Amino acid sequence: MNSYNKKGVMEFIDTYFKSMNLKFLFLWALVSSIYGYIIIGKENIFKILIVILVISIIAHYIRPNYLKKETLKAVDNFYKDNEFKNNVSLSFVCNNKKIDGPTFGILEININAIKFIPFKSNLKDESFIIDLNNLNKKDILLTERKLALFDKMFFNKISKIIKIKYDSKKVLLQMPYIDETFEVLKKYIK
Repeated sequence: MNSYNKKGVMEFIDTYFKSMNLKFLFLWALVSSIYGYIIIGKENIFKILIVILVISIIAHYIRPNYLKKETLKAVDNFYKDNEFKNNVSLSFVCNNKKIDGPTFGILEININAIKFIPFKSNLKDESFIIDLNNLNKKDILLTERKLALFDKMFFNKISKIIKIKYDSKKVLLQMPYIDETFEVLKKYIK
């Protein structure tokens, strides 16, 4: 059984990638502006800024986003195959938040464990299993991302994370309907 619908998941993924692309756009524009200021000088800075912004915006819209397309296709297959419909566990689409980029996959919760399985086969080493018998309620937190000022201002849906500490490791999970998912997780932890 799944506790949220496909449309909400697709909107979450779309919002996530919009946020990621806009942050990249602003960072690229900032670095390019500083570089232009150093190389060309401050007398032409407004011309440089206009050229950089125009090129950045055009590049943003014409650049293909293969990771987003792959993720949306995997989610579509997940819902089409109905693999999540069983009475033993709950399955959620989520992002295992890491510094080197997103890893979208399935978070499966049952009475014994929490299991994460990435969509992409080359990221299988990112999967994890957490034994619920070794997890306390204080080891799982719903919190705001500390360095998510941009997301808090423009994309509030993706500014919260679920933080799980286990075996001296820490996992950060982003997902749609995060408050509801957090409540479900708390029910499974003794």
